[in-house]
Amino acid sequence: MIDNHMPMFTNETLCADKGYDADWWHPKELAGRGRMWSKTPEANLARSICSACPAKQECLTYALKYYNLTGIWGGTDRLERHAMQVTLNITPINWTDTFESAVYSIPHDGRSNEQR
Repeated sequence: MIDNHMPMFTNETLCADKGYDADWWHPKELAGRGRMWSKTPEANLARSICSACPAKQECLTYALKYYNLTGIWGGTDRLERHAMQVTLNITPINWTDTFESAVYSIPHDGRSNEQR
């Protein structure tokens, strides 16, 4: 099975609403502020939206599958999810590995892998 890192539940999420700013979940200044960004008013607003989201559990389950997703997923930040992974004995995978396998498994010149 190829996992191309595209959550299947995204059309059901409240965060997909055009009225919300994606930076609330995935702030641009993420790298420069360390974990502090996850306690900002914007991140807290994102968490409150997550709390009412019908896809919250699916989102969190998806995020727990991977170890290097940044931002708020299922109402949790990366470090909170890491603690949950440890507690629940979940061995997360690197989503970039699954993404690259999906990209490189698609024939870009019209030939199948067997024809190469």
